[in-house]
Amino acid sequence: MTVSNVRWRKAMYLSCVLLILPFLNANSQDLSRKMSLTMNQTNLADVLKALDRQTDFVFSFDPAVMQNMPLQSIRYTSLPLKDILADLKTRTGLDYAVQQGTIAFRLAGLPQRTQKPGATLTGTIVDEETGQGLPGVTIGIGDKNLVSDVEGSFSISVAAGAYSLVLSSVGYETKEVSGIELADKQALVLNLTMKKQKGSLAGVVVQSTMRKEGVAALYSRQKNNSAISDGISAAQIRLTPDNNTAQVLRRVSGITIQSEKFVTVRGLSDRYNNVLINGASLPSTEPNRRNFSFDIIPSAMIENIVVNKTATPDLPGEFTGGLIQITTRDVPAANFLEVTTGTGFNSESNGRNMLSFRRDEQAWLGKVDADRKWFGDGRLIDPRVYGVRV
Repeated sequence: MTVSNVRWRKAMYLSCVLLILPFLNANSQDLSRKMSLTMNQTNLADVLKALDRQTDFVFSFDPAVMQNMPLQSIRYTSLPLKDILADLKTRTGLDYAVQQGTIAFRLAGLPQRTQKPGATLTGTIVDEETGQGLPGVTIGIGDKNLVSDVEGSFSISVAAGAYSLVLSSVGYETKEVSGIELADKQALVLNLTMKKQKGSLAGVVVQSTMRKEGVAALYSRQKNNSAISDGISAAQIRLTPDNNTAQVLRRVSGITIQSEKFVTVRGLSDRYNNVLINGASLPSTEPNRRNFSFDIIPSAMIENIVVNKTATPDLPGEFTGGLIQITTRDVPAANFLEVTTGTGFNSESNGRNMLSFRRDEQAWLGKVDADRKWFGDGRLIDPRVYGVRV
C-alpha cells in the first residue's frame, strides 16, 4: 500500500466523521422530540422547569416573571417540543429563541428586566488580639445576611444607599458599623476587628468512655502498644459461631489449641504462658500441670482478648511464650433479654437433582419405612433368639 493511498483513506475517514457529527448534535437537541406532560393548577415557570428536565436544551428564563403567569391545566401526550411551545405561546404569549443549544424565553409585550446598578462591599474580619481571620462570622447588611469564609473574608453586592453592618459570632461581642454610604458601581473594602467576649467560654468539658468491645478500640490499642500484641474483640466474636474462649482463641494468629481447651503460644507449651482476666492472674485448672482450661469461659462474656507476645515493664514477668489478657463485659445497667434466631440453606443442593440413597417418607421425623426394619422393630436383639429365628 502506497503512501498516497494511506493519506486518501485517512481523508475519507475524517470526512465521514465531520458529516456525522452535525446529525448527532441535531438528534440530541431537536425541537421535534416528543414529550408528555400533565399538570394542574400550576404556573408557566413550573411548566418550563418540567420541560427542561425532559430535553437536552438549556432553558433560560426569569422565574419571577414566569411564576406570575398561571395555568389551570396542562395535558400534553407525545407532542413535539415545538408544538408544546407553540401552544404555550398561544395561551400565555410566551416567546422564545433558539441559539446553540439554549432556548431563551420571555413574555411578549414585557420588557426584559435589567439589573439595577449597585455597589460591592468586601473585607476581612480578624481577631482584635491575634489578628487571625475569623471564619463563620454572621454579617448582616440591610435585608441580606452572609457568613465569612475560612479566612474571615466576605463579599456582598447591594444596591446603592446608606447601610449599617452588624457582625455576630459565638464567643465575640456583637459589633455594629453604621454610616456606610455606597454609591452606584462603587467597590468598598472594609476590614473589621472583633473583640472576644469575656466569660462566655470559660471551659467546655466533654466526657466519654471508649467502647473496648469495638474493632477500632482494639486496633487503637495495638497501634499504641510498645510491644507486639494481637487480639480479637466482641464485635468480631459476634460474627463467629464460637461458644467458648478456646474456640475464640483459635482465630488469633500464633495460637494453637490443644485438646479443645489448652493454649500454646508460638509453639511454646502451656508452662511458659500466663492468663489474666480483668487484670487478675488466673490459677491453673489442672492439678498436675500449669495450664488453664479456656473452654470454661463462654464467648458471650468476653469484651476483648489481647495476647501479648513480648514482655514489657507493665506486665507480669511470669511468661516467655505469651500473656493472654481477657476482659469481660461490664455489669449491665438494666435487665435485658436477647433472642437470636437464624436460618440458612445450601444454594448448591436446594432445588437441585442429585444422586443419593432412597429416602424414607417420614425420615425427616426420624421414622423409617417397614422394609428398612431388617432386625425387627430396631431394638437390641438377643443373639440367641435371633439365631433360633434364623
